[in-house]
Parts: sequence; structure tokens; C-alpha cells
Amino acid sequence: MADDACGICGVAAEPVLLQMCFRCDTLYHLNPYSNVEGIDCGDAVIGAELGLYYYCSPCIVAINEEINELVMQESQQREAQRQPGWRAPGTVSEAPAEPSAPPPSSTPPAAPRATAAPPRRRFRRIDQ
Repeated sequence: MADDACGICGVAAEPVLLQMCFRCDTLYHLNPYSNVEGIDCGDAVIGAELGLYYYCSPCIVAINEEINELVMQESQQREAQRQPGWRAPGTVSEAPAEPSAPPPSSTPPAAPRATAAPPRRRFRRIDQ
């Protein structure tokens, strides 16, 4: 069998010890044995659809950075919703709007109603 080289470290290996990354299609070292010493230039992750996903080390770092960025954006959005005046560091804020006066009313306010005692209900006892 022909030996292929790892795209991450450049060391040649048998094809059984190389795996192709799902994200960038680079061959990398992945030792499938737990009882034999070997080089690992990536990892296998259990996924929901295909079973195992294979990623090289640079792609794992990139995926983690993307996830961290998404989590940070979501947390900033939640914080902005909780505190209307809050803004994320480094963002440009709009000038605060000055409060406006209430619109003038053309009709005078109505006088309060006289509060009379509510009518009493008559109850009957029904005997059988």
C-alpha cells in the first residue's frame, strides 16, 4: 500500500491511520486504537445525523471560535433586550431621543362619577 502524508503535520502514515476532515477534506492522523501509541492531528465527534464527524485540529479550533462568537452575540442581544439603554462595547450608539411633551387636549377632563352604593340583591332560600 502507498503511504500518504498527513495534511497537518506532514508525516507519512498508512491509510488506515489517516482520516479525511469533514470540513476541509484534509487527510490527518487519527489513531483508531486505544491500546496502541499513535499521532492524533484531529478528533472524531459523535454527531446527531451521521454518527461520527471527523475534524482536523485547525478546523476544531475554527469551529470553537465560531461557536464562541455566536454565543457572545446571543448574550449581547439578550443583554440589550433586558436593559434598553445598554450597548455592547465598541458599538456606535445613537443619540438619545429627548422626551416629548404630551399632546394638547381639546376637551376638559370629565368630572368623577358619584359613587353610589351598589343595589342589594335579594336572596331566597329554596326549601325542598
